[in-house]
Amino acid sequence: ENHLITGALTPMRFLAIRLVRLYPMFLVAVCLATVVALTRPEFEPNVLSKWTPSHSSAQEILSSAALTLFFLPSRLSDSVLLFPLNTAFWSLMFEVVVNVLYACVFGKLSLKVLVSLVLGSGLCLGALALRRNGLEMGWSWGLGSIVYGLLRAVFGFAAGILLMRMLPKRPPVSSNLRGLLLLSVLIAALAIPDLGRLNGFIDAMAVMLLFPLAIWFGAQVQTQGAVLRGFFWLGAASYPVYVLHVPLVILFERYTSQPGLGANPNIAILLPAVFLAVLVPLAVFLDRHYEQRVRRAIINRYGLRATRPTVPAPTAAQGAPEIQQELAAYDRVIASSLGATESSLKSEQPLPSEQTLNSEQTLISEQLIKPDQRSRPEPSANKS
Repeated sequence: ENHLITGALTPMRFLAIRLVRLYPMFLVAVCLATVVALTRPEFEPNVLSKWTPSHSSAQEILSSAALTLFFLPSRLSDSVLLFPLNTAFWSLMFEVVVNVLYACVFGKLSLKVLVSLVLGSGLCLGALALRRNGLEMGWSWGLGSIVYGLLRAVFGFAAGILLMRMLPKRPPVSSNLRGLLLLSVLIAALAIPDLGRLNGFIDAMAVMLLFPLAIWFGAQVQTQGAVLRGFFWLGAASYPVYVLHVPLVILFERYTSQPGLGANPNIAILLPAVFLAVLVPLAVFLDRHYEQRVRRAIINRYGLRATRPTVPAPTAAQGAPEIQQELAAYDRVIASSLGATESSLKSEQPLPSEQTLNSEQTLISEQLIKPDQRSRPEPSANKS
């Protein structure tokens, strides 16, 4: 935020960095969804048939895919979805929009204005959830749906910025138990069944209260060992799982609905577990062997790779050992961004702690600033 406010990081450069994060896996998802739509049988024997175009021509599907590549919605005659090839893309479109707003506006808002924005959008979202008995909106055509979708994105993004600004500046508590407890609470919330007229109230409380509190307390907890590695890989798999799950579910149900598989109740009950057992490892594999490598290549190709900052001669207050700690911390961050984290997991070495990453945040941001705009680095308050 400081770089955006001072102009050291331009909005266009910030958006380019965000697209490097989103686009590699998004491209795979667009291609897969297009293939699924083009190969759709005349009769789709699964519950997701309304998620795929049934009577659109190949030309219409390819035109829709072309627009989707630019995060733009498209309209097919047999679908009301903003993104008929993969309905999950609706949230990515709004994420791009709020990133633009963040680069141009949100990052410059005062704390008071930001709190007002979060409260105002949250109250509107809660009222809509109660009125519509849920928050399943924003993914279809129509002015109301698009406004709801933008409201969901603005609230979530603004609330995240607010939590970041208000997070206590103290070291996180090392506790695997607290981390697992928070995960259990989230799983329990997501497993709540359909409760009829209470659905809207439950959705509003989860989005406006439970999830922000989980983020708040989770950011102050540092897990260790196997729990940390498990959380790391779940985080790495989350984005591929989200953008790929719709076309993969359609393919899975398309072929498991054949006689002898989905038709057999004893087998059908196991299919969701089988799907997850395939999807999550696939997502981790794509993250490690495709997405990280493509992002690394883009960083190198377009000069986003960091250059080690020039460190002034040590003063009496700093001392040579502390300067060396700063350089070592910077090297660790750069190595991690280029894939060192992956090798550390393979060798069972511990990942950098959240406290270490937080203390090195200013060093990470150096790679976002052009060489001629860098200022002399100041010693970090928290030594690694």
